[in-house]
Amino acid sequence: GRALRIAVEILQNVAKHTLQTGKDNSYVMLFTSDTKLYMVTCNRVGEADKLIIENTFNEVKDFSVDELRDKYRQALAESTFNEKGGAGIGLLDIAYRTKKVPDHSFVRVAKTKSFDFIMKVNLNLD
Repeated sequence: GRALRIAVEILQNVAKHTLQTGKDNSYVMLFTSDTKLYMVTCNRVGEADKLIIENTFNEVKDFSVDELRDKYRQALAESTFNEKGGAGIGLLDIAYRTKKVPDHSFVRVAKTKSFDFIMKVNLNLD
């Protein structure tokens, strides 16, 4: 249940929030061990999405699991969904279900205003 929900959210994030110019450089990788599921994604984002991601993660990086759940529910209640969906809500969902802000980084794409957003999610399977 939980692993599938997180995997779907991660796939939706890559599918919905990747710049057209970065489609060829997007990827999702899954690895497993006896006790963990590792998910690594990369998708190209513009400056506006980079700010949304940074602001979302910075706001909740020190939250408890209960605070993450409350913030996620608040974001759902206040959201006005558009056809692209809100990147911030999906990221809050991932953080809430994994109980922490995922490891992530941004790599600027040479000679552009775009960034490759790399996110690593580790999920205990036990």
